[in-house]
Amino acid sequence: MKETILLYNFDSAAIRNKIKFLCIQSGIHIRVVEKQQYDVPIGILACGKKEEMASFLRSEESESNASFDDPMLVFAGFTGTKLNQFLNAMYKQRIPRVNLKAMLTEHNVNWDSVTLHDELAKEHEAMNGNSQK
Repeated sequence: MKETILLYNFDSAAIRNKIKFLCIQSGIHIRVVEKQQYDVPIGILACGKKEEMASFLRSEESESNASFDDPMLVFAGFTGTKLNQFLNAMYKQRIPRVNLKAMLTEHNVNWDSVTLHDELAKEHEAMNGNSQK
């Protein structure tokens, strides 16, 4: 599996471009996930083809309003070493800390983005208390 990063809610073009540049330098595939793709399982977002995503996409009139605005990163196909190298490169480039990060695993591969976000947010709050979000 090719190393891939799913990028959520990076509204700053400067930060988004820094991350994209790091990915290009490292030969990492990047996918920017849009809100209408939040119902697509993250495994398909990371590894699938556009045709596979189509059946999951939200319509404009979708009743599923679950969403989030926090920046989030999902890493697929990374070794521990490669992940650490990438996170260190982000730090060196002074990319602001992203609290919600996950690896694609056999446990979460079928989760949608909102489910993953909610689980990561709970874990982050449990580890860091209410002072950070």
